[in-house]
Amino acid sequence: MTDSKGLPMIDLVVLAPGFLGFDHFGGFPYFAQTVSTAIRMALEEAGRDAMLDLRILPCSTIPAGSLAERQEVFLRSLTRSLDWAEKQSGRPAHLHIVGHSTGGLDAELLTLRKPLAHQFWPEPADRVRRALRSVISIAAPLAGTSLADAALVQLLATNELHSFKDVLSWPRTQLERMVKLPSALPELWPELLDLLEGIPPLLKDDAFKLLAGNAWYDPHAVVEFVNSLRTNRKLLNDLRPPEVAATLSIGFDSRLERIQRARYLTVARAASGPSTPSGKLFEFFYGLTARYADDEGLGTVAKAINERLASGKIPIIGSSPELPPLRAASNDAVVNTLRQLPLAPETLELQLERIAAVVVADHLDVLGYFPTPTPFAEEAPNGFLNSGSRFRDREFCALYRSVAREIAKGIA
Repeated sequence: MTDSKGLPMIDLVVLAPGFLGFDHFGGFPYFAQTVSTAIRMALEEAGRDAMLDLRILPCSTIPAGSLAERQEVFLRSLTRSLDWAEKQSGRPAHLHIVGHSTGGLDAELLTLRKPLAHQFWPEPADRVRRALRSVISIAAPLAGTSLADAALVQLLATNELHSFKDVLSWPRTQLERMVKLPSALPELWPELLDLLEGIPPLLKDDAFKLLAGNAWYDPHAVVEFVNSLRTNRKLLNDLRPPEVAATLSIGFDSRLERIQRARYLTVARAASGPSTPSGKLFEFFYGLTARYADDEGLGTVAKAINERLASGKIPIIGSSPELPPLRAASNDAVVNTLRQLPLAPETLELQLERIAAVVVADHLDVLGYFPTPTPFAEEAPNGFLNSGSRFRDREFCALYRSVAREIAKGIA
């Protein structure tokens, strides 16, 4: 493809991370290394004849800052990525974003009529928006997540106090939460006990040991990351369904209708048997997300999606084509499945058209972090945040083949 001056274009695929915002934590990558390989191979498989004109890069944003703060950091990261790609190739670049979890929401928010913190898009941001060709979300809370409404999560959403002045600067909603906290203690107590039950298995888990061990790879970056989480957890409140709905009420920019959008909805299954039980923390977060789910605004969406799933109009990526009907409580242990579509400002028909597939997987499976069987074990045990969804190499490859097809539509 060429630009208006006849120059050949370069296509840059950016992998946008979710809630924790890092591209690497020490030496541990947010997206497994196999994700970029799977996308590249799938594009080659699809017959893209100019693979030297494709770059795949992870990017980072602020860990748990507000959506507005994340947007500004994300835009700076995307600008640097565009600069790098164009300097490397000597050609203009098109941009394709594959966002997981909150990274998918971050990507969609770039297409609003105005930025979250200002009245107009500044020129550097508009340059990124002009370059956009694909926005692909996987397990993204495009209508928020009920997990953010949980009493325990709302307690964590209250930032640490450094002085009395901090209290005076709190928004009214945060002050109201603190006033109501004593009455929430009976509700919090069982949640805390369930959470504590998940800690011992976590400490023994191989994936956690790998993550912790990588802290020595770059201790300075790890300290900065932990300190950022300690002092700024506004995102926990911003992901509440009413807050996301208010954010999206800005409306999408009609000038960006040409962008290829695709959404992959994730739904986790319970463990398949006693030999491979779900991870303890998975069970805790899955139960919490289901418990706080509500049906407001979801009934019509659920009915329409379930009808299309039953008729085969929406593909299912999973170890078995059988899938129970989706409902408000269905989730992947972090995000409710039906809340992975923006309930507004799009029409229902447009929302349904943009569902690329429903993926039977938990929140970490789709990143490439799923149990891998070996010749010495018929079935690998599920990790601390893994379910019994049986998402494995075959399903992983099917997912990223589909993602590559959506990217190819944006390249065409």
